Amino acid sequence: MNFSSALPHGRAFEKEIFGITEGYGENLGFFRPPDKRDFFESLQDVITINWAMFAEAEEKGLAHCHNPSNPRMGRTHDLWASVKNYLPPCRRRQCIPLDFHVAIGRNSLDYHHGVDAFFWWQGAYVTIDVSLRGKDLLGTLKADILFTPKDLRPLRLQDFGKAVAKILVERSLKQQNTFENCFISG
Repeated sequence: MNFSSALPHGRAFEKEIFGITEGYGENLGFFRPPDKRDFFESLQDVITINWAMFAEAEEKGLAHCHNPSNPRMGRTHDLWASVKNYLPPCRRRQCIPLDFHVAIGRNSLDYHHGVDAFFWWQGAYVTIDVSLRGKDLLGTLKADILFTPKDLRPLRLQDFGKAVAKILVERSLKQQNTFENCFISG
């Protein structure tokens, strides 16, 4: 039996995108919702967990694990590359690479804040909700951008990359201006 075909459609789509899905194929017992945490604490938790899991996989010599700076699981590289293609080239010595963090699972960011993944670049982030349903039309989208199966088409994937890159650049510039104003006014 194909593992993906046994999943509900939404979970199968998550598995296609991220290469993993939470809560299926494991004996997890009774589901207890994670404690609700502040959005930024939740964001930091996912960053910490993603890097810790990658470091552990590298240490154990495991071939497949999510690497936020060079994602290769599922279709994560397609999404990451679509955004990276539209970011300005990095010319500074201390340039931060584009990271793509996966938040699906039993964590506050996914469960309470509706974020399945996010891009992190130059101190800015863009949150993504991967779903089969058009939540933005229903007014229930909590993430910055909704990613649906239609967005896997090449032209839609380019549009997705442009939209995410635009938000990242705008937020990064806003961060830099806020940081510089602290020193100018202080």
